Amino acid sequence: MPTTSSSPESSRSSSVGSCVSTTTTARYGLESFETLEPRVLKLATESVWPGSKAEDIAVKKIALGGFNRIIGLERKGEEVILRLPHCKGADINAEVNALDFVRRHTTIPLPEVVSVDDKTNNDLDSKYCIQRLLPSGTVLSLYLGLTHSQKCQVARELGNAMNQMLAVKSSIAGRISSKPLDVPSASTNTFLSNIRYWINRDISLKRLLGKDIITLRQSHVPRSLFYIEPLLPRFDVLTTEEADRRFNDAGFGVAYSDPVATRPYQAHAPQESTLDLLTALCKAHKANNIRRCPLRAGMPHLMDRLSRMAEQLAAQGWLNDRSYSLCHLDFHPRNILINPGAREIVSGIIDWDSALFLPTFMACEPPMWLWAWNDEDDEDQRHANEIPSTREEQEIKAIFEEAAGKTYLKFAYDPSYRLGRQLVKYIIEDVRCVSTAEIVGQMLDEWDVLYSQSQME
Repeated sequence: MPTTSSSPESSRSSSVGSCVSTTTTARYGLESFETLEPRVLKLATESVWPGSKAEDIAVKKIALGGFNRIIGLERKGEEVILRLPHCKGADINAEVNALDFVRRHTTIPLPEVVSVDDKTNNDLDSKYCIQRLLPSGTVLSLYLGLTHSQKCQVARELGNAMNQMLAVKSSIAGRISSKPLDVPSASTNTFLSNIRYWINRDISLKRLLGKDIITLRQSHVPRSLFYIEPLLPRFDVLTTEEADRRFNDAGFGVAYSDPVATRPYQAHAPQESTLDLLTALCKAHKANNIRRCPLRAGMPHLMDRLSRMAEQLAAQGWLNDRSYSLCHLDFHPRNILINPGAREIVSGIIDWDSALFLPTFMACEPPMWLWAWNDEDDEDQRHANEIPSTREEQEIKAIFEEAAGKTYLKFAYDPSYRLGRQLVKYIIEDVRCVSTAEIVGQMLDEWDVLYSQSQME
């Protein structure tokens, strides 16, 4: 299991200090907490709680995740968290758009967004997002302390969440986005602009309404304002400089998407097949790799092998399903919040930055930590469908599967879908370094063996 939590609630554990050490801060090339704290406090007194006194506000360092720095703010019992992306080119709206969309289309518990600034000309010299702190802790820190009955309830609630994500479809594979608010009618734009201005300006009005601007936006903006940025990177129509900028801004572990080609969200089946999508992505990444890094040995060849694996999966029928479902892509204990004393134990699923619409089998990775918790190592998905060792663990697995539904069971456990999920992950993120290339090569070797065996049957 990973040991670094990106959750706001990790501040309640004694290990927080290790998450935000000077060494870690230096590794990310970030400003120290000591010099950042006064500016965070200034932001809090002017924007979060306008007119408040600095001495009434506590600023807490919480965690450093792979993509965001998390800082806590507390005033008179009200707590929020401040999320600061490590990369200046990061799309701070990615999670906000995803949260807006998921809240509109599901009943999955989510963090509430208070405010967002997608510019860097502010007190922090950084983009940021402020969210309300949920009264809970992460599964990572609390799960082992739950009773068996509570674990069963968590399994049922998470299975229901997965079932809902699988049911949300898109005609396009890509990232959830939104057009500028002046794209719809002028009246809608004027209304929202005025509401945003007065709520942000007048704290008494904010208290009176009891809602933040994000909540209002969800209530008044029609579904047609959701858009999808297609995954396919159109490097062929970009200058070398623009292609480089997009490549660098995406960062490791982040999928490309093309804001230039953004299209309105629609829920019908896609026109292209999954194989068409994967083949096009492989060709685009291969061409860009050759143009950007002609001396990077083996990378173009690796894309050829990934493309060939996709063709073999399709030939055997594994890619016959033609649908794109909502995928969280980081559905792990550090991003699931629970409140053991509450009627509904799962209080929030966080970190939707990486959420994408992808082939449906991508949303079906078994959360085997529910029934096979491992404190030390990453999960080995090859063992996900083995019969758990105890009767209690067997019950937890069965409860999750029943709640997750038939689509989950269809795509979760077969080795071809397990390797298919890795294939899609590497294709959409591109292979950008030698160490990753070695891991991808091992996955491809495993597939070659599996494919050869299937050909002999």
